[in-house]
Amino acid sequence: MTINSATVKKQVFMIEPTHFEVIYNINPAMAETLEKGQKIKKKPARREWEGLRNIYTDNGLERVGMDSIKGLPDIVFTANGGFAHNGRIVMGRFKYPERQPESEHFYKWFTENEYETVRIDEDFEGGGDMLLWQGKFIGGHGFRSTFDGIKTAASFATFWGKEDDLVPLKLIDPRFYHLDTCFCPIGEHAFYFPGAIAPDSCEALLKLGKAVPVSEADALKMVCNGVYFEGSSGPKFVVNDISRKLEKMLEKWGIETIINKTSEFQKSGGSNRCLSLFL
Repeated sequence: MTINSATVKKQVFMIEPTHFEVIYNINPAMAETLEKGQKIKKKPARREWEGLRNIYTDNGLERVGMDSIKGLPDIVFTANGGFAHNGRIVMGRFKYPERQPESEHFYKWFTENEYETVRIDEDFEGGGDMLLWQGKFIGGHGFRSTFDGIKTAASFATFWGKEDDLVPLKLIDPRFYHLDTCFCPIGEHAFYFPGAIAPDSCEALLKLGKAVPVSEADALKMVCNGVYFEGSSGPKFVVNDISRKLEKMLEKWGIETIINKTSEFQKSGGSNRCLSLFL
C-alpha cells in the first residue's frame, strides 16, 4: 500500500488543558492525587503546556490540535490517541471506560486531516505503548496495552506485517504503566528504567543498541517521558527534570537538554511525552 508523502507532516498534535483535571483513578499517580485531595492548578498547568508548545514551535515544528473536551480530562495526553508512522495512524481501544470516548474525537480529527487511520479491536494505547527505535517498533504491554494489541498495531504500522519488526517489552511496575514512562528513544541511544521492565525484555532491548539504564530517582522525575526531537538548531531533549549525570551524557551525545516542568500533569501520571503525538 502506498501513502502519499504529502500526508507526512513535521507536526506535533497537542490539545490544550482547558478541561484537564483528576476526577477518577486509573493509575497510582491519580490515586495519590485523589487521596491527598489535590486539585489541578489551572494557571500553572496552562504555563507548563504552553512552555512545551513554544519549545516545539520555536524549533521548527508545527503545533496542530483540536479543542479540549469537557468530561474527557485525559484527552490532553494525546500520545495515547494513536501511533503515527509514515502518514498512517493506528488506533486501538483504551483499556479504561473513562478514556474510551476519546477515540471518536481522535478518529474524527485524523480522518479530517487526511491521515489514513486504522482502528483495531484490541487494547492499545498508541504512542504511550509504542515507540520507534533502531528501525524496530518497541511495544510495551502488561498494563494498558495487551500483547495482542501491540502485535496487531505493529502489523498495520509496518504496512507489511513482518513479525520481527516488533520488539515487545513486558511492563511490571504499575507506577510506569505506559512504555513511554520507562523507555525513551534518543536518536541511536535510549534511556530506560530496568525496574519497570521484565528482565528478559531488558535483555531484548539491550541487544538492539545503546540503551542506558536510569536510576529510580531519575525515572520518578519522568526522565523517560522526556521528548527527543530534531529541532531547527539541532537535536533537543525536553524533560521535566534530570540528574546532572544524565545531562552530561546528553551533552556528550551533542544533544541540548531543555527543562519544561510538568508538576501539574504529573498529578495525573504524565509529562512532556504524554502531551505530544508526533505526526
